[in-house]
Amino acid sequence: MFLYLINNDITIINFFLFFVIYSFLGWCFEVAYAFTEKGHFINRGFLYGPFCPIYGLGITIIVVCLAPFKNNLLLLFLMSTILTSALEYVTGYMLERFFNAKWWDYTNNRFNIKGRICLSFSIVWGIASVLVLLLIHPIIEFLIYAFSNKVLFYLYLITIIYFIFDFSFTIISLIKLTVILSRIQNLFDEIITKSKETIQITRTKAADKFSILYNKYGDEFNTLNTNHLRFFSAFPNLRSYKFEDAIKLIKNKIKELK
Repeated sequence: MFLYLINNDITIINFFLFFVIYSFLGWCFEVAYAFTEKGHFINRGFLYGPFCPIYGLGITIIVVCLAPFKNNLLLLFLMSTILTSALEYVTGYMLERFFNAKWWDYTNNRFNIKGRICLSFSIVWGIASVLVLLLIHPIIEFLIYAFSNKVLFYLYLITIIYFIFDFSFTIISLIKLTVILSRIQNLFDEIITKSKETIQITRTKAADKFSILYNKYGDEFNTLNTNHLRFFSAFPNLRSYKFEDAIKLIKNKIKELK
């Protein structure tokens, strides 16, 4: 039953393995791009492991849906641009919806739609998709089809089990991060409230109150794990609709520690 066809050429197993390979290649691209900007290694993946699922899903969908247009470059480019832009927009919307955070932001780019997509990057994704489909995918396809169905089945089982665990740990980590951000935001709001009361109390008492609150903030910061800190490096434009002040405080703290 694992070999039901998606179309005449691609099985469920092959589809998933294409997703894994392109997720990894997408991660490599993101890491290389970050290295050229920052000059050092940054794990730009959303997951713990070296994978960017949005690349894997996007390119695999293009491979499956747009293969019939390979002989028409203009139509292939237009369809690739539309598909990748739609995927990026939907992904951005879902992340904002579930985590109350904006993981990337094209607001400062011209011709953007709610900061989730913009024309310049959509064109880049369209061109990249065409190059992948025409130049890279034939090689990937050849390598996949070189293995027997039995080997592909075991590879499928191993990778899908891995992704289940990776996705689970990532979601748990993000939930914990949301809790920490909420606590830091509440402490920040409390500090703002206390600052309005300093007019009515002595300087010493005010200093004591602030000292206690700042110590609590420091304690909350120490509860951030390495994966939480990685998120702030991987997504430097990370914004939150509920915890904007908390995120700024954490980013400033990270800068102080460097």
